[in-house]
Amino acid sequence: MPRDSGIVAFRSNVTIDAVWVHDTRPLNDGTTGTGMAFHSLDVQPSIASVGRSLVSHAHSAGIHVVGSVLDVAHTVVRDTQVGLWAGRGIEISEDLATLAPSVVTLTRTSVLDNAESGVVLFASQAEMSALRVANDVGSPAQGLVAQQSIENGQHAELTLRDSHVDDSWRFGVVVLGSDATISGTRVVRTRTDGAEFGDGVSVVSGYSTPSTAALERVHVAENDRAGLSVFGAHADIAGSNFMCNGFDLAGVDDGGQAFELVDRGMNMCGCDTNDVCRVAAVALTPPTPVER
Repeated sequence: MPRDSGIVAFRSNVTIDAVWVHDTRPLNDGTTGTGMAFHSLDVQPSIASVGRSLVSHAHSAGIHVVGSVLDVAHTVVRDTQVGLWAGRGIEISEDLATLAPSVVTLTRTSVLDNAESGVVLFASQAEMSALRVANDVGSPAQGLVAQQSIENGQHAELTLRDSHVDDSWRFGVVVLGSDATISGTRVVRTRTDGAEFGDGVSVVSGYSTPSTAALERVHVAENDRAGLSVFGAHADIAGSNFMCNGFDLAGVDDGGQAFELVDRGMNMCGCDTNDVCRVAAVALTPPTPVER
């Protein structure tokens, strides 16, 4: 079993195809243990592609991208365990030294049964299509988080298309201080942690900057608390179904900012009925930022 990282690249061009990286272990001080890691160096990014591969039972992160360009296709990342931090399937972040974002594409990729989160996007750009994020064995992990930089406020930019986010814990998709376009996607069965949360999609105001999200043709159903929750942020919905959630739509003013939820038409709410969508004004607790 490899220690440190299974595959690591600094300022390199890398192509990985049909590779299984498994059971990477941290060093004795608890650091690293990632399955694959792609880093920038001296302002130069790594440029990498990963195809038809499996990353399993890594620590901290299955795939970790920092200030680099990565394309992932037809790949499975699963069972990432807690290391020095978290236990995330895929973590994408900017280079904190140069503030250069990562630019990542995920296509036909599954991120399954990771300890803390499926995918976390910090202050970077990502396009994800035909992505599956799920907890098939009931691990207590949230699904997908797009979050601005705590250090400088830089937004994450997320495009999510034709994807499934199933059986998450606490939150299915979180957009915090960032911008997201979500289309043709299913977010279902997000569970409460026993005390609170349990939202399918949550859009949250950031550090003095608004979040925005546009949802079109999404199916958000059977989430314990809210199908869509908006905390001091802006969200548009069109042609979407919000069915059998605790609250189908919920809006809360937050951080001195008023929420705005715009119905562009052709949306349905209810449970076994097709009701007009109405926003519930309820006192809900927003998600907190993910730690690096």
